[in-house]
Amino acid sequence: MKKYHLLCVDDDEVNLISLKALLDKVPQFEIHCVRSAQAGLKWLLEHKVDLILLDIMMPEIDGFEMASLIRKRDALSHIPIIYVTARDDDTVVSEAFNKGGNDYISKPIRSEELIARIWMQIGLMTKEQEIRQKLSLIEYMMEMQPSMVIVTDGHKLLKANRPFFECSGYDSEESFNIHYHDISSCFDEHGDSQDSLAQLIEKARESKQASTIMNLKFEHQAEGITVKADAVCMGNDEDILITFTDISEIQEENEMLWHDVLHDSLTGLYNRRRCSEELQHQCAQAKRYGHTFSLLFFDIDNFKDVNDTYGHPKGDEVLRTIANNIISLRQSDLVCRFGGEEFLIILPHTQLKDAISVAQDIRKSIEEDTSHGLKSVTCSFGVVEYQKEDTPATLLEKVDKALYQAKARGKNCVEHLL
Repeated sequence: MKKYHLLCVDDDEVNLISLKALLDKVPQFEIHCVRSAQAGLKWLLEHKVDLILLDIMMPEIDGFEMASLIRKRDALSHIPIIYVTARDDDTVVSEAFNKGGNDYISKPIRSEELIARIWMQIGLMTKEQEIRQKLSLIEYMMEMQPSMVIVTDGHKLLKANRPFFECSGYDSEESFNIHYHDISSCFDEHGDSQDSLAQLIEKARESKQASTIMNLKFEHQAEGITVKADAVCMGNDEDILITFTDISEIQEENEMLWHDVLHDSLTGLYNRRRCSEELQHQCAQAKRYGHTFSLLFFDIDNFKDVNDTYGHPKGDEVLRTIANNIISLRQSDLVCRFGGEEFLIILPHTQLKDAISVAQDIRKSIEEDTSHGLKSVTCSFGVVEYQKEDTPATLLEKVDKALYQAKARGKNCVEHLL
C-alpha cells in the first residue's frame, strides 16, 4: 500500500494532537507534526513530504510567509499546501490562495471534509507529476531524435530540439519567435505542400495525430527542404508535438526511379508503358468532350542492316539522333520509343491532315540529318485519326496497318487510314 507523507505545521500543540488523531484513521497517511514554520522548513529539506497542512497564525514566521518560502524553492514548489485556520474572512481566504495555497479549510475541522480535500490535492499532485514525467520524457526523446522536433500552440514555438535549431539558425525559442511572429511563416505554403501547417495542426487536434508532406524554408536558406511532418496532440489538446523528417533525398530518389519507370533509358523518350497510359487518357477525353487526336507510328527502314554493318553502338547512336529530331520538332506532343526501332507519337487536338503534315516534316528531318555519321537514314510512317468508335487497341491496330502500307509502298513515305 502506497504511503503519503503529510506534514502538519501549527504552533498550538492541542491542535496538532487533534489533527494527527483525525488523520491517523487513514492507513495510507504517515503524519509528522511540527510547532513552527522554521521546524517545518527544516523537515521539508530533510524528508519526503507529499502534502502540507499549514496554520496561518504563527509567531516569527506565519503560514503565508512559510508558503512563500516553499514556493521559491524548485525542489519544494510542487508540494500542495492546505491552510488550516480559525480565520475565515474573505480577505484571509483571498490572501491564502495568493500566497501559494492550494486549498483552505476552516476550524473547527470536519474530518470527512478535510480527508476529502487532502485526497483531492493528492490526486491533482499525482496527475501533475505524471504530466511532468511525460514532459521530461518528451524532452529527452526530442533531444535524442536526429529529426527536427518542435512543440507549438499553433502560433509560437514552445519547445524545439537541437536539430531544429541547427537547421533554423536560431539558438532558442525566444530568438526564433522574434524573427517568426507566426511559426507557419517558415513553411512554404505555396510549394509542393499537401497541407499548410495550420491544417496539419487542426487535423491533429481533431483526430489526435496527423501527417503530411510540406516544404520547410528558413530565412537564411536559399532553398527549402521537403519534410514529412507527423503531428501528435499533447495532453492539454492545445499544444502539438511535430516531428519533421527530411525526405528531400528520398523524394529525389523516388522521382528518379519514377522517371526510369516511364522513360526509355537509351533515348530518354517516354516508353511503351507511358504511351499506353496516355493513349487510354486521350481516348477517354475524346469520348467525354468530343475532341479529336491523331497517332503517328513509324520505324527505321532497314535498321537491321545498320546494326549488322556498323554494329549496335552505331545503331544506338541512330536511335538517339532520331529521338532528338522528334523532340526538337514536336515539344507539345507525347513521343515514345514503342520498341526496338519503332516510335509512336500522340498528337492531342490534331486532325488527320495536320498529323500527315507533321509526319512529313519529321520524315524529311530524319532523312536530311547525317549527324550520326551515316549517308542516309529513312523512316516509314503510318498515321490515323481517332474516331468515336475507337479504343486504344483499335487505334494501334489501324496505325500499324498504315505503317505496313508505307513499307509495302517502298518505304520512306507516309500512309494513313481513315
